[in-house]
Amino acid sequence: MSSLEDSDKILDGYWREMYAVKAHACYHAKYSLLCKRKMWWVDLFVLTVTCGGVGSWLIWKDYSNFLSGIVAFAYLLSVIKLTFPYNERADCCNRLAGIYDTISMDFEDGWSDIQAGDLTLKEISKKTKELRRRKNEMLNACIGNPHPVNNRLLKNAETEATDYFQNLID
Repeated sequence: MSSLEDSDKILDGYWREMYAVKAHACYHAKYSLLCKRKMWWVDLFVLTVTCGGVGSWLIWKDYSNFLSGIVAFAYLLSVIKLTFPYNERADCCNRLAGIYDTISMDFEDGWSDIQAGDLTLKEISKKTKELRRRKNEMLNACIGNPHPVNNRLLKNAETEATDYFQNLID
């Protein structure tokens, strides 16, 4: 393999890693919003059922047993929702999005150095490995139980990352 092929391979690896980090930052930000939205709907449902049950109980006293069952169900649901993973996932993804954004900026700073010719191939390779290691450490530290991948959000995040870098180049 020639020196030019090595150079292209190292630069391509750096670029792909930089793109992956940006896509992950976009994905985790979108996933966090999705989780928050799901919990908002659950909270709205519990609120509606509780208020509707209590209000109906005041109007239709003949159905007090049925309506008290609805209110009890709403309170049960409000306790059960504490076990839903969405708030935990949202917090985790929020932290990851911030961390990935920081790492992405470090990659972009490195890319500026590469374009200026300030780094050797060995330094570029070392920087790629260091940033990849940081990315993996953060991912492992934040996610104890990995959340399921949402392919639609992942595709949107990749498109957003592509657009970001396209605008950066232009």
